[in-house]
Order: sequence, then structure tokens, then C-alpha cells
Amino acid sequence: SPSTCITTFAILTSSNISKKFLNPIYIIKENAKLIEKGKYNKIKEVKTNTYELNELSLTIKELAIKLDEQESLRKRMSTDIAHELRTPIATIQSHIEAFMDGVWQPDVEKLGIVHGEITRLTNLIKELSDLSIIESDEIVLNKSLVHLSHLLEKTLLSFEPLFMNKGIHLYKKIQNDVQIIGDETLLQRVFINILTNAYKYTNDNGTIKVNLDNIDGHIRIIIEDSGIGIPQEDLKYIFERFYRSDLSRNRVTGGTGIGLTITKALVEAHNGQITIESQEGKGTKVIIELNEKFL
Repeated sequence: SPSTCITTFAILTSSNISKKFLNPIYIIKENAKLIEKGKYNKIKEVKTNTYELNELSLTIKELAIKLDEQESLRKRMSTDIAHELRTPIATIQSHIEAFMDGVWQPDVEKLGIVHGEITRLTNLIKELSDLSIIESDEIVLNKSLVHLSHLLEKTLLSFEPLFMNKGIHLYKKIQNDVQIIGDETLLQRVFINILTNAYKYTNDNGTIKVNLDNIDGHIRIIIEDSGIGIPQEDLKYIFERFYRSDLSRNRVTGGTGIGLTITKALVEAHNGQITIESQEGKGTKVIIELNEKFL
């Protein structure tokens, strides 16, 4: 009968609508609950031809991947920070116990070691403090006219003894009279952070190249080294806080993995951008781009 046909048609239509819209929505809802519980790897695939639902499911999936990566970084951070704290504290404790037991006399050399470890702890605490300021968007720039050419030359001069000790060859091409409105102290810190990394990861008798030029108000600084480089799979994480490529090598070179995070934030505070190109075993190139008339 006509009424039966209508009822059957309504049921089939309702079933099709359910499959097309409701089922994907239910799966997306389940995925959201899995993310809430931290089960990022349990996310289910959503099959739908509806554009909006497909976009939503992809966004949920990307969120799960990002949160999973952040969770891995957090766990790695805990391990790294524990190591960075444990080593100097153990050194300080052993030296003080040896002094107290009369095993060692507190001479200049041994006290110097204790002082060095205390400095290392102080620097770690300072970097953690700096990171909290940056992540709360509280960077305050003390703006003035900065002679960038002189600032970079002065910073390089302070690194020359370190470069000489490792036999590192420095090649520089710095355009004269490059100036910018910015915070001189923070810009110098950017240079120090990048040059420190270049020094750490460049082998003896390697090379470091530094270029600075200003083309029509577009300032570009390139710092390139012939060091150990960064694996391609690590490049996308390089600015993440506490991330350090190749744990075994970083146990030797030290560092907290905060430096590049801070550097990126300071460059962006000047409305600039920083990018890194690298090949493992061939070296790393850091490119900073700034606007001469940043106000």
C-alpha cells in the first residue's frame, strides 16, 4: 500500500542519514573522549563524504598527533631536566662531603669545580625563568636605534678565543652601518645563543660563516657552520622547548634545549622570523630576517 511504501522509504532514508551524518559524528565524539583520556594512539578513522565532517575529523586527528608529540616531549623533558639537575648536585655533594671528611683540602682547583657546577645550576634556573616569561607573552622590548653591524662584530669578537681553541675558521661578511629599531640586549642574546650552538656542534678545525646584509630595509643574518648537523626528522621539533636532537651527543655538549625556543620568541618579538636548514653530518644554517623599520 502507499502508506507502507512511504513508511519503508522513510525508514531507509532515516537509516541513510544516520550512516552519513550520525555515525561519523559518534566516532568523532568518541575520538574527542579518547583525547581527553590521553589515549592519542587509539583514535579511529572517520569515513565520510561530508566535507565539514571530514575537516572536523582531520582536525581532531591532527590535534591528537600534536598532543601525542607534546606528551613525548614532556616525558623527554622530565628526563633531561632530571639529568641536568642530578649531575651538578651530585658533584657538589661529593666534593663537600670530601671536604667535611678531610679527604680533600678545599684548594682553588676543587673549589673552582664546585663553583662551576653552581653556575651551571644557576644558568638552568635562569633559562627556566626566561622560558616562563616568554610563554606568558610578557616580553618587554627596550627599543632604541641598534647598530646591528657593530653589535654582531662585538659578539663575534667575544667568541674568537673559543673558536681559536677549537681551531674553528671564522668567515664573516658583515655589511657596514646596518641599523634597526629594537632591543639591543635581546638581539645580542639571539646572536649569542646561535653562535654558542654553532661553536658546540662544530668539530675541531671546522668553519663558521656569518653574513649580514640589508637590502631595501630587509635585513638578513645568516650563521652557518660545518658541524654535526641535525637529522631531518628532528628539524620540525627544533624550536620546541626542551627538545634536543640526539640525546647521546647532547649528554656531552650539555644544554637544556631551551635556547632555540627563547631565540625564536625574541626574534618574533621584533616581528622577524628565524628558520633553520640542516643536514646531518654537513652542518647547519640559521637564517634570521628582520625589518629595518620595525617599531
